[in-house]
Amino acid sequence: MKYTDIRPTQPQQPYVVQSNQVKRSRLRKGIAVAIAKDQANPRPTTDDLAMGFARYAQVQRQADQQYEKARRSAAKLAQRGIGVVQETRQDPAQLLLERPDPLHAYIAVVRVKVSGSAINLRTQVWADGILQARKLLQHQYGVNSILALVPARDWERACKVS
Repeated sequence: MKYTDIRPTQPQQPYVVQSNQVKRSRLRKGIAVAIAKDQANPRPTTDDLAMGFARYAQVQRQADQQYEKARRSAAKLAQRGIGVVQETRQDPAQLLLERPDPLHAYIAVVRVKVSGSAINLRTQVWADGILQARKLLQHQYGVNSILALVPARDWERACKVS
């Protein structure tokens, strides 16, 4: 195998010593830009915060009242012996936030091509499902580079030769 030395195509720039005046002017300009960016983002006043907290309290109180009303009516129907069939409609955002499923580990064998030669590597990816793991690997290594993909818990069974 022939090794080649990789050198930069552009010549290196010589080191330039700057005067203190130039350094100070750049520093002042950077501080001025930071101050301008900070002032462009207005901060809420105490009145804004008080109004926001008051609105939050109102919404929370209404939700509590609706919950208690539904709980009381369900208790009355249960005392009468009537089964309650409720249609539950949840916000999709709540479904996403309330889903505590952990990510699953998958082990994949991928082919990596480097300067004309190919090598098979074993890697691990964490994903919600096997389809998402395959998509992640396809994005990272290429569509035709995935040779095998199995859940990590099944890896020993997949490797056994019978």
